[in-house]
Amino acid sequence: MIASIHGTVVERKSASVVIDVGGVGYEVFAPSETVASATLGEQIMLKTAHVVREDAQDLYGFRTDAALQFFTDLLGVSGIGPKTALSVLDLATVPELVRAIQSNDAVLLTRAAGIGRKIAERIIVELREKASPTRYGLSIVEGQSPSDVDAIDALVELGFLRSQARDALRDISSDSDDPSERVKAALKILGKK
Repeated sequence: MIASIHGTVVERKSASVVIDVGGVGYEVFAPSETVASATLGEQIMLKTAHVVREDAQDLYGFRTDAALQFFTDLLGVSGIGPKTALSVLDLATVPELVRAIQSNDAVLLTRAAGIGRKIAERIIVELREKASPTRYGLSIVEGQSPSDVDAIDALVELGFLRSQARDALRDISSDSDDPSERVKAALKILGKK
């Protein structure tokens, strides 16, 4: 089992990065934010899940233990494969996903590719007992208003990383719950960076 990988990013694809470790290039599938933030020539260290199937052996990489654990938990849900689990992790941070599961927010989960209402509800039912902040090494679950979820989605559509959108929205006062107003304010902050 390959538990982690540390090497130089030599190629970046749409859903993966190729990491050179001692002259061997390993393709590692990762959440889109991890792929987008990987810079060619940079040293990178990812926690990995080595998924072995009849027709393939794939590596999935994550920057945090929490993301790796959540990915592994998702794989334990009936009907969830690795690619679908990655699409769930592309939706939000692990604390936000834990909060969605604890609050029965199937709508957020259905935004992931390959997740319909029934599978979203199955994720909630099967992970409700497991999904706690302490399981993922989190002290608290970050709150996120529904207007912020919509604003983050809009900013991602405009080409920003989900982490950039979240950071910009954190810097804005919560006087307005209107997503379009929050997007405008976030764009002003993001334009200064």
